[in-house]
Amino acid sequence: AAPAQRVVDFLTGQSSTDLPRSSYPLGVTPSDLHEVLPPSITGPMKDALRDFDRKLAGFAGPQAILIAPETRTTSPIRFERTEDLQSTTLPGLYPIGEGAGYAGGIISSALDGLRAARAIAAGLPLQSCG
Repeated sequence: AAPAQRVVDFLTGQSSTDLPRSSYPLGVTPSDLHEVLPPSITGPMKDALRDFDRKLAGFAGPQAILIAPETRTTSPIRFERTEDLQSTTLPGLYPIGEGAGYAGGIISSALDGLRAARAIAAGLPLQSCG
C-alpha cells in the first residue's frame, strides 16, 4: 500500500488517521507525508495546493488525498536522436518520453512530447490561407 494523507491534514501538518476511498489499485495507508518527502518538496506542494484551492474551491477539501511517492524510473535504454529530436537511424521518427529514455515520469514525458511537437511544427511548410 502507498502512503497517503488527506490534503487538509497535509496542509496543517497533522498525520491522517483515516482516508476516503481511493482508486489506487494497490491500496493506501494513512501516513504523514512530511515523513516521506523533504521540506524542499512539501513547502512548494502546500503553496500549490492552497493556490489551486483558491482558484477551485474545494480542491483541498476533506475528501482530497495525496498519494506518494511517485517514483522516478527511466528506461534502461536510450534511443539516440538528433538535435531536432528525430531518430538517428529512422528520420521522421521522434523517440520521446520515458520509454525512449528521455523522461522519468508523466510530467517530464509530457514536456518531452511538447518539445517534439514544437520540433515537428518548426519543420512544416507554412500554409497559405487563400
